[in-house]
Order: sequence, then structure tokens, then C-alpha cells
Amino acid sequence: MTDIGHEAAIPNPALAPLSFLVGEWRTEGSHPQIQGTLHGRTTFAWSDGGAFLVMRSEIDEPGVPSGIAIFGTDDDSKECSMLYSTSAACRAATSSRCAATSGSGGVTRPASPNASLRR
Repeated sequence: MTDIGHEAAIPNPALAPLSFLVGEWRTEGSHPQIQGTLHGRTTFAWSDGGAFLVMRSEIDEPGVPSGIAIFGTDDDSKECSMLYSTSAACRAATSSRCAATSGSGGVTRPASPNASLRR
């Protein structure tokens, strides 16, 4: 590990609403092209002193790619961006307002209504 840029490794307060995600989760969901319920695991961890949130995921179904996503924010636009890459060499970026809610042990992401996370 290098000391270059270590001053920038500070917590990002705009990502604080996502802090309840930090840890390891069992996942289940569905996909329109795969029959049945899909099961997997997802972890969330802070990176660079809390400047970013990193998600790593894998699904037990053969052929479903594993993924890595990095979440960060833009102070001016107040948008949260996610860069992700999968084992299927799919790379993309999305951005939206940072908002998260925790319920009774589960989280549903609006962009994927058939996916849920459970501790």
C-alpha cells in the first residue's frame, strides 16, 4: 500500500445513509431468463477510510456473473454514482440521488424489485 494520496482517505458523509449495508449478506432474487429463486452472497465494506463504499457479489447459479461495485458521491450535484464490473466483462456507471432505508432485516433496491438482501 502506498502513502500517496492518503490525506484524501476520509469518510464521505453523503454515503452515511448506506452504512447499515456494511457487512455480509445472503441474497435472493429472480431473473426473467432463469427459472426459480437465485441465491448468493454480497458484502459491503468501506474503502479508503470511508471515502467509498465497495460492494462484492456472487450468485450460486452457474452463468450468473460475479460483480464489484464502487459507490461515491458528487458534492455539487448531490448524486451518488456506482461504477461496476462483472466477471462477464460488463462495465458500467450509474448515478442517482443517494437514499437508503433499512427495514425489518431486508433491503429492496428500487432498480431491481425482485432482489433482496438478508443478513
